[in-house]
Amino acid sequence: MATNILQTAIVLLIITIGFVNGQTYKNCQAYKDDGYTTNGRYTIDIDDTGSLTSFVVYCDFTSSSTAVTILNHDSETRAQITGYDNAGEFIDSIAYEISTTQISAVISDSASCQQHIKYECMHSALGLSDSNPYAWWVDRTGAQQTYWGGATGLDGKCACGVDNTCASDLSTSATLT
Repeated sequence: MATNILQTAIVLLIITIGFVNGQTYKNCQAYKDDGYTTNGRYTIDIDDTGSLTSFVVYCDFTSSSTAVTILNHDSETRAQITGYDNAGEFIDSIAYEISTTQISAVISDSASCQQHIKYECMHSALGLSDSNPYAWWVDRTGAQQTYWGGATGLDGKCACGVDNTCASDLSTSATLT
């Protein structure tokens, strides 16, 4: 019984963190500018009480000179994918905790934006040099993208393809971030 009460108290603390005397800040940088230094989940109102409702994001105040806003989603853990042989056969949809409209507002408010897709392969091929790639991802506008971590905008490339460190033997493991 005591455990359930403690868990409930923690959930309520997480939900209410980020409000200061009823005030919600516009973004993570505003929290940092006001002296916040503890990384965690904070409520932001990206359009300053406009048409978008406030929402919770993760604010990282310590890894950079500016605050970093992290938008969480349901695919943040590693998943082993096996048994898919045809190009584009495996499909995984990512659900963010906030709406696409809210994501777009955060992007517009930000000096820069990054999304990391990590692909760890063993005996796997992306077919990056082919005119018909074996694997791709789809951006928020629905466009198919064939570049991978470390090769932003360079179609058919991944990090090791950019710096020529790709393993020539498929029996080794490679990590794309």
